[in-house]
Amino acid sequence: MRFNLRRILFILFILIILMPVFLWLFWLISPRQTLNILIVDKTVLTQKANEHRAFNWYLKNRKFVKPNRHFYIIAKDYKGFFPEDSNKYQIHDLKRYSDVMLDSLADTLDMAYFTDTYGIYYNEWYRDSLQSEHSPLIYGGLDKKDIGLIKRLKKQNKLLLTEFNFFASPTQNSIRKKAEKILNIQWSGWTARYFDVLDTLKNNELPHWVTRLYKEQHQGQWPFKKSGIVFVHSSSQIEILEKDKDLRHPQPIIYANQTGQDDYHMPAKIDYPYWIDITFNKSDSNELLAHYEIDATKRGDSILRRAGIPIRFPAVIAARNRRFFYFCGDYADNNVGGISVYFKYADWFKRHLLKEKGESNRNAFYWNFYVPMMDVIIHNYTTTLKKEVSE
Repeated sequence: MRFNLRRILFILFILIILMPVFLWLFWLISPRQTLNILIVDKTVLTQKANEHRAFNWYLKNRKFVKPNRHFYIIAKDYKGFFPEDSNKYQIHDLKRYSDVMLDSLADTLDMAYFTDTYGIYYNEWYRDSLQSEHSPLIYGGLDKKDIGLIKRLKKQNKLLLTEFNFFASPTQNSIRKKAEKILNIQWSGWTARYFDVLDTLKNNELPHWVTRLYKEQHQGQWPFKKSGIVFVHSSSQIEILEKDKDLRHPQPIIYANQTGQDDYHMPAKIDYPYWIDITFNKSDSNELLAHYEIDATKRGDSILRRAGIPIRFPAVIAARNRRFFYFCGDYADNNVGGISVYFKYADWFKRHLLKEKGESNRNAFYWNFYVPMMDVIIHNYTTTLKKEVSE
């Protein structure tokens, strides 16, 4: 019996040691899948490219490749702002594209993902002393050429993914309205973000403009010490709800409806602790797959009502033909990476074995919500593409 137990333990030990090798081999022999994707990211401060990093992890782990069969390179294969050394940069976008060039691009693309158009600002780029204060725009926002491509992709029923910050500031109002009309959605003007610490003495990452705006509009007061949600309107109006006093649950909660759960493998309920926008569906051509809820106290609910902020608003909006999705949050902004990208089923292990904890942890959202949802979106679309080619 003792011998058998030792033998069993030895076999288990060998399996545990070899498991990463097996998972890597499974990934290595998995076939590459060609998908011609345009990634638009105008908010790339470093070559880590956090604003689309999570999407690139997904593409490489699932072995989606460019038409030349090479993997997408995170610091190269996108349109937008390209940082260089010594505060130098380059801009490669669609502004110089003629109508003929946009037609050709739309014809050759399979899909486009606008991960962020917020842009780059003077204080952020030149490392000024007030990096988190508002400053002049260097580059950013949707433009007419972006709209031109979006119209063409929509007309051709190509897959279009968009998310915060898609058409909020600094996009011009006229451009925003065109995007809203094409996609049948409308931004309310409100954005929001959860912060795990609102105490300015304990959180150096709290933007200066948040504290400045709030004090200007609330008699110079900043009474916050705990976690909470900051709501900011495009008019600069700002409201803050604090844990316990204004919020029963500190973070915005995403609730997936039955379609979201059954068809897109979304969890029924999950916290989302980062930037979101309050954007509404404006047409029956779209449907809601998930929504946010703010679990406010009576006092917090009163603050929201006075400001005209709803306690329930969309999280994921999808076109009924499944060719357009709007994620009402900064979903592709997640600092995932490392060697896990080379392992088959890495997301399964992350989801089931590594229980991510902590109020401000975005990893739990990424593994449990974003990746399963993207699997369905991309799988359904590529399956349809294959059928169209075979016909």
